[in-house]
Amino acid sequence: MRLKLVQDKKRRKLFCLKELKSKNLKSLSKNKRLPLADRVLATAIKSSRISRNAFLTRVRNHCVITGRSRSVLQKYKVSRIIFRNFALKGIFTGVRRSVW
Repeated sequence: MRLKLVQDKKRRKLFCLKELKSKNLKSLSKNKRLPLADRVLATAIKSSRISRNAFLTRVRNHCVITGRSRSVLQKYKVSRIIFRNFALKGIFTGVRRSVW
Protein backbone atom coordinates (compact mmCIF):
# COMPACT_ATOMS: atom_id res chain seq x y z
CA MET A 1 0.00 0.00 0.00
CA ARG A 2 2.86 2.39 0.73
CA LEU A 3 4.14 1.97 -2.83
CA LYS A 4 0.87 3.29 -4.24
CA LEU A 5 1.06 6.37 -1.99
CA VAL A 6 4.62 7.05 -3.09
CA GLN A 7 3.66 6.68 -6.75
CA ASP A 8 0.72 9.03 -6.29
CA LYS A 9 2.90 11.69 -4.64
CA LYS A 10 5.38 11.34 -7.48
CA ARG A 11 2.60 11.81 -10.04
CA ARG A 12 1.30 14.90 -8.23
CA LYS A 13 4.77 16.43 -8.17
CA LEU A 14 5.34 15.63 -11.84
CA PHE A 15 1.97 17.13 -12.76
CA CYS A 16 2.83 20.38 -10.96
CA LEU A 17 6.16 20.59 -12.76
CA LYS A 18 4.81 19.88 -16.26
CA GLU A 19 1.44 21.65 -16.08
CA LEU A 20 2.58 25.03 -17.38
CA LYS A 21 4.61 23.53 -20.21
CA SER A 22 1.72 21.31 -21.24
CA LYS A 23 -0.77 24.21 -21.29
CA ASN A 24 1.61 26.37 -23.32
CA LEU A 25 2.12 23.64 -25.92
CA LYS A 26 -1.62 23.01 -26.07
CA SER A 27 -2.36 26.70 -26.67
CA LEU A 28 0.29 26.80 -29.40
CA SER A 29 -1.19 23.77 -31.12
CA LYS A 30 -4.72 25.26 -31.02
CA ASN A 31 -3.70 28.76 -32.17
CA LYS A 32 -5.10 29.30 -35.67
CA ARG A 33 -2.90 32.35 -36.30
CA LEU A 34 0.28 30.28 -36.31
CA PRO A 35 1.40 28.45 -39.44
CA LEU A 36 0.34 24.82 -39.75
CA ALA A 37 3.94 23.57 -39.48
CA ASP A 38 4.41 25.27 -36.10
CA ARG A 39 1.12 23.86 -34.78
CA VAL A 40 2.05 20.35 -35.88
CA LEU A 41 5.47 20.73 -34.27
CA ALA A 42 3.92 21.86 -30.98
CA THR A 43 1.53 18.88 -31.05
CA ALA A 44 4.41 16.47 -31.73
CA ILE A 45 6.48 17.89 -28.87
CA LYS A 46 3.50 17.72 -26.51
CA SER A 47 2.72 14.11 -27.30
CA SER A 48 6.29 12.82 -27.26
CA ARG A 49 8.02 14.63 -24.41
CA ILE A 50 5.42 14.74 -21.67
CA SER A 51 5.17 11.61 -19.56
CA ARG A 52 1.83 9.86 -19.09
CA ASN A 53 2.21 10.30 -15.35
CA ALA A 54 2.27 14.09 -15.77
CA PHE A 55 -1.48 14.28 -16.43
CA LEU A 56 -4.06 15.06 -13.77
CA THR A 57 -6.19 12.04 -14.66
CA ARG A 58 -3.41 9.75 -13.41
CA VAL A 59 -3.56 11.29 -9.92
CA ARG A 60 -5.78 9.51 -7.43
CA ASN A 61 -7.22 10.76 -4.16
CA HIS A 62 -6.15 8.88 -1.06
CA CYS A 63 -7.35 9.02 2.52
CA VAL A 64 -4.87 11.06 4.56
CA ILE A 65 -5.25 8.75 7.56
CA THR A 66 -5.44 5.22 6.16
CA GLY A 67 -4.17 5.66 2.60
CA ARG A 68 -7.30 4.03 1.18
CA SER A 69 -7.87 5.06 -2.44
CA ARG A 70 -11.50 4.10 -2.90
CA SER A 71 -14.53 6.09 -1.76
CA VAL A 72 -12.60 9.11 -0.53
CA LEU A 73 -14.66 12.21 0.24
CA GLN A 74 -12.93 15.11 -1.50
CA LYS A 75 -14.05 17.79 0.92
CA TYR A 76 -12.64 16.05 3.98
CA LYS A 77 -9.91 13.95 2.27
CA VAL A 78 -10.80 10.86 4.28
CA SER A 79 -12.40 7.57 3.32
CA ARG A 80 -16.05 6.85 4.02
CA ILE A 81 -15.16 4.56 6.92
CA ILE A 82 -13.04 7.16 8.71
CA PHE A 83 -15.60 9.85 7.88
CA ARG A 84 -18.35 7.83 9.54
CA ASN A 85 -16.27 7.25 12.67
CA PHE A 86 -15.30 10.91 12.93
CA ALA A 87 -18.87 12.07 12.32
CA LEU A 88 -20.19 9.82 15.06
CA LYS A 89 -17.56 11.11 17.48
CA GLY A 90 -18.39 14.70 16.56
CA ILE A 91 -14.98 15.59 15.15
CA PHE A 92 -16.44 17.15 11.99
CA THR A 93 -18.53 20.14 12.96
CA GLY A 94 -21.84 20.56 11.20
CA VAL A 95 -22.10 16.89 10.20
CA ARG A 96 -25.06 15.07 11.64
CA ARG A 97 -26.42 11.63 11.29
CA SER A 98 -29.31 11.47 8.91
CA VAL A 99 -32.67 10.57 10.40
CA TRP A 100 -35.89 10.08 8.46
